Amino acid sequence: MRCSRPAGHCSSHPHRRLQRSSPFPETLRSQLTDRAQRSPPKWERSWRTGSALAARSAPRYRLPYRPEACSCGPPGLRRLRWNRKHAMIAESQRHRQTLTRCTTKFTGRTVSRTSVSGSSAAETWASIADGSTECGVPGDAPLLMQLCILAHDPGNRMTLDDIIHELRTSTGVPKEAMRAGVAEAPALRLRIDALAAKLVDGVWLVPEDEQLLFYGLNVLAAERDTAIWPRLADILKLPDADIDRTFGDGAVETLARLILSCHAGAPSELPALVADPAVDWRAKWALFQAIARLAIDGRIDRALVANTLSRFEREEMADEDSLAWIGWIDAMSHAGLADLEPALHRVWQKRVCAHHTDADRAETLRILAAAVADPNDSHELDRHGIRAIDDPVEALRWVERIQEMGSGEGDHASDPRMGLTEYEVDWLCGFLTSRQVRDTAMSLEMVDGFFTALIAGPDAIRPSTYLDAIWGGAERDAPAFDTKEQAEYVMGLLMRRWNAIAEGIMIGDPAPALIIDFGDTLTGQDWADGFLLGLDYHESLAASGKIEKHTDRLIEPILALAGPEVYGSRISASRREKILDDLPDTILRCAAAWRPGAVAAPGTAPARSVKVGRNDPCPCGSGKKYKKCCGGSGAGPVVH
Repeated sequence: MRCSRPAGHCSSHPHRRLQRSSPFPETLRSQLTDRAQRSPPKWERSWRTGSALAARSAPRYRLPYRPEACSCGPPGLRRLRWNRKHAMIAESQRHRQTLTRCTTKFTGRTVSRTSVSGSSAAETWASIADGSTECGVPGDAPLLMQLCILAHDPGNRMTLDDIIHELRTSTGVPKEAMRAGVAEAPALRLRIDALAAKLVDGVWLVPEDEQLLFYGLNVLAAERDTAIWPRLADILKLPDADIDRTFGDGAVETLARLILSCHAGAPSELPALVADPAVDWRAKWALFQAIARLAIDGRIDRALVANTLSRFEREEMADEDSLAWIGWIDAMSHAGLADLEPALHRVWQKRVCAHHTDADRAETLRILAAAVADPNDSHELDRHGIRAIDDPVEALRWVERIQEMGSGEGDHASDPRMGLTEYEVDWLCGFLTSRQVRDTAMSLEMVDGFFTALIAGPDAIRPSTYLDAIWGGAERDAPAFDTKEQAEYVMGLLMRRWNAIAEGIMIGDPAPALIIDFGDTLTGQDWADGFLLGLDYHESLAASGKIEKHTDRLIEPILALAGPEVYGSRISASRREKILDDLPDTILRCAAAWRPGAVAAPGTAPARSVKVGRNDPCPCGSGKKYKKCCGGSGAGPVVH
């Protein structure tokens, strides 16, 4: 591992200043320096004047001269000489790649361009060249050559804005940006702290900000930025759904490592968080693993850990079904707390441990015995990745593994007719129930039924007419959007869903309804309520009692979904299931009846051929001319 920070920057950093002898005898160093100060030969002068490789403004460096290190590559670079006074800089990307191959050939190591960055890079590499800092490959001039090129070439350095942009928008783990961000931790912390504060305050962060917060916390942890700890402690108290949304499948491991890297409070602070009823099971599990590791490392009194676990079990601080008990078992066994073995057997009797086999329990006892024999052995926790973060990229290997296994496919809609990805559906559903939105707002299921009725009905409804209804019915009920970006993202998702519904009706293949399967009499009720509310916006449907009766016959299945308060009687579970299965056909039948140009549902009986003149009375019974009523309502729904 190479040092990416100035020597001595942090006393706990593994690559501190180390004194070692110079790789060159002083006499040889003097001879080489004198030789290097002579005028460059003709071939070197011609190379320096070339337009593609001009380096007239090249900075100067203090580097040892090692001519045998550059014996490969194109002629211009084959004899390129480095000395303690100046260094020629190859500005073209092609020759930077050649230098990388040279470095790899002679040292077996490659160097990421972002492994050196920040204002103190020059001092760092100068100390490496002088032999006062260990960098993993002592005396390797090609490695030092490339490090200095990459550290000081402005085209290779990532600015803070570049780092933030990459962390926000990368589709994979932004390795280069994360490693470059370590050197920019103080400035990056301001942005991450602000996002964490919003998350704690109930702001539903847009996906890019969620991603920046996730990666940014890992970057700060690699820098041992303890200033972020108070905000991290607040994050631990968030509801489990928020923690899951922010940290994903590896929430427990990630939180444990963040705690180990950033905790700067009193030793009793972590046990207090474990006992806090506001802390949910994922955070408790992570806290259990963190205090076990701190006990092994000698950073917290083992007796304090034992008292914390004993009290947790004795006072039943979690439900029997809570996965926090799995964290309790992990902490007790890895910390080697043999006195708590009777409590361990009681925990095994809880419902959450019902799936544990004899082999699982034997493994727990094995870990306990090994920890008792050697209390300071952290091998087992290391094997599970429970340790402080040194490299943010290494800390997120689990994310790469998930991506390699194809779990990223879940971010795309399983059905292209939906118009939204599964992640976007979950995000929008969460936003509509967040603290930014009033309790009077519709749920996403209700919005979906509402949109379907507005689109399938006979009248063209403008967004300005119905948007207020989504938030509660009045303009004052609109959400307290955090930023313009968030408002645009929410409205963009709503309009994409609208267009997906409209397109499905136009082509006769409706988008699947967004209905949450509660497995009881409430399934589909919100969707039906939204649909019926949407019909109220179509004035032509209430033009006469005849039309109302016809409408009631068309929407009878939807009325049944709305519940006995609307339908007049309860329906059986089997009929509810049948209604939900037939819902696409029901929507198309309604659209076909209300919009003459709409596509009828499959299996719909053909209508009798009746020619209606444009100036004849409309057959719907409204009393208006056909061209002013159904004949003028358009052939399809409005698309935004």
